[in-house]
Amino acid sequence: EFKSKQQNDAYLEEFKSKQQRRVGNAMGSVSNAGSSNGVRYAVLHARVEPDMTEHPVCRDKKVILFSEIMDGIYRNITAPAFTDLILFFNREMLEAVAGGGKGKLTGRSAKISSTGYEIAATNLKEINRVVEEGMWNGQVRVHEAGSEFAKAFNHSVYSKYSTLTGQIINLHLALDSEVFIGTELSSYSGVVVSTRFYRENRKNYFYQPQGLVEATPEEAEVPPRFQCSF
Repeated sequence: EFKSKQQNDAYLEEFKSKQQRRVGNAMGSVSNAGSSNGVRYAVLHARVEPDMTEHPVCRDKKVILFSEIMDGIYRNITAPAFTDLILFFNREMLEAVAGGGKGKLTGRSAKISSTGYEIAATNLKEINRVVEEGMWNGQVRVHEAGSEFAKAFNHSVYSKYSTLTGQIINLHLALDSEVFIGTELSSYSGVVVSTRFYRENRKNYFYQPQGLVEATPEEAEVPPRFQCSF
């Protein structure tokens, strides 16, 4: 519990510092990406959880397989455009579905088809492989952030509510990244892209079935507006 804004700011600075040390040699200082430490990281918001893959609308812009998202990146971005990739996804949900854990799911996520279970298992396996092996034969390292960072800090409040804390961590990482890749079907990706646009960072992409498309080209005067063919 904090008594003042100054104390809260001091805690957040300490939190950030500890996370930078935790990532250490694997990632470097995320706050100084692209500086003298040589780290240029990208963020991928991969919405391949069952609540997205099972949703019936906007299928013309939806990519449900993680491997196909990666294929689009390889086709449109050449290494070494960045040294590290930070991956945003809901591991807990994917593991619950892939393991058949219906009791761990609520709401729309609990109504998963048999195909949905197979897709979840496939995506989880491919994500695990990429995290372990990296991209471009290991030239680009792949990391998970968010909730895992929050849990590792072992704070009595912030680690306990690691899902919420993780979302805050991820937002800051996304806004400061060299490259952001997301999906226009996600309001989260939309907020990140719009904020980066007004910060004059135009290296933003949406993944679609045909590959990556520029979300904020240089000639754009406003950030993209979501449109969907139902």
